Amino acid sequence: MPFNVKGERLDVTPPAGWKIVWMEGDPKGEYFVEYAPPGEDVETWKTGHLSIIRKPYPSAQTMKEIRDAKLKVADVALIGMVKRLSGSCTGYEEITMRTTTANGLYSALGGGYCGKPSENAPLGEGAFVAFYESKNFIYKVQYSWRPQSEAEKQSSLWAIDAAHAKLYRESMKSAVLCDESKKTCKTRYLP
Repeated sequence: MPFNVKGERLDVTPPAGWKIVWMEGDPKGEYFVEYAPPGEDVETWKTGHLSIIRKPYPSAQTMKEIRDAKLKVADVALIGMVKRLSGSCTGYEEITMRTTTANGLYSALGGGYCGKPSENAPLGEGAFVAFYESKNFIYKVQYSWRPQSEAEKQSSLWAIDAAHAKLYRESMKSAVLCDESKKTCKTRYLP
């Protein structure tokens, strides 16, 4: 069941009609929320999936090591995730990583496509991923998709049509910090 989050959270506007299909965690700390298009759910989604995770920053020692390497937590998180994905999928098609600061948030963006078939994704699965840094937390926002036909799989290097790619990227660009208790969030977890 959805719950209200305490303190800051990342407000991301999902595509029209998408609903929360799963939420768990600690309202004051780490939590995980998932959205899916109409008619799809957390177990059987096909055309799209959005997940948002709020996590505390790593230990002080790890933070020092990241700063000493002249990196940011978002950079390290994205590099690590892409490395894991490319290591588990032969032929992984990586989306060029980039960093930006928008709406006052530093973020590292990337992703890719794995054409390796699985039970739920016979034509593979792709994802756009962004890690956002705030004062108190690191956020991971991920849009995933599974092509539904060979033509769709062949439509681009990452097996996503231009309209859906734009829709997901625009949603990620909408990310801003807000506070549910102060009613500054546009997208509510509870009515």
